[in-house]
Amino acid sequence: MRHSHKLYDIIQIYSNHTNSSIEQGTGAIMPVYLQTAEAYEDYFTHLTANGVLHVNHYAYPRMITTAALAWKRMGRTDFASHVVVYTMPSQPTLPTMLIKMQPWTAAEIGDLNSFLIQPDADPKDRMKMVENPLDPTQRFLSPDFYSGDFPDEVADKTLVATTPRTDDKPYFAMNRKSFGWLTPDPAHFLDVGSAWGINSQSIAPKGCQWTLFT
Repeated sequence: MRHSHKLYDIIQIYSNHTNSSIEQGTGAIMPVYLQTAEAYEDYFTHLTANGVLHVNHYAYPRMITTAALAWKRMGRTDFASHVVVYTMPSQPTLPTMLIKMQPWTAAEIGDLNSFLIQPDADPKDRMKMVENPLDPTQRFLSPDFYSGDFPDEVADKTLVATTPRTDDKPYFAMNRKSFGWLTPDPAHFLDVGSAWGINSQSIAPKGCQWTLFT
């Protein structure tokens, strides 16, 4: 993309986990250069004026802090009004994040909701908006995640690492802070998908029942 002069209406990344990358077994120490601030700068500079970046990848809070850093580096502001995120109980580690170069409008969000949130779908497959660009009260994350200057005191408060990644620190998956079993916790900005991803690498405590449909 860096060698291309084209502009795109849509840039889409549906996960970046291939069989070969999983078989390497490097896990948290594997560099993920598609999820760095420099990569997001490349995405944003190759979108049209009203273009959309569509990413499905685990740990969306870290995606947002990383993208926000790129946004700020480019001299852009009001990042939260450009970002919408949907999650699905049956696929907690693949949230749908859509970043539009122009702020989302009410009509556009209405169209997205009509398309993505199917009321007759099985509850486990029914999408839910968790980051609303039009209403700050309907966002799981605080404004600090969107600022491009993620405060240390907020980073310390989170139960998993959510600090932005750069080409110098490309270890997106290195997000574990403890070896304990995690429970989703809005007060500490721990979403269901991030907790599930950490817990999937752990042994459940005796008597613990984990459900995706919380």
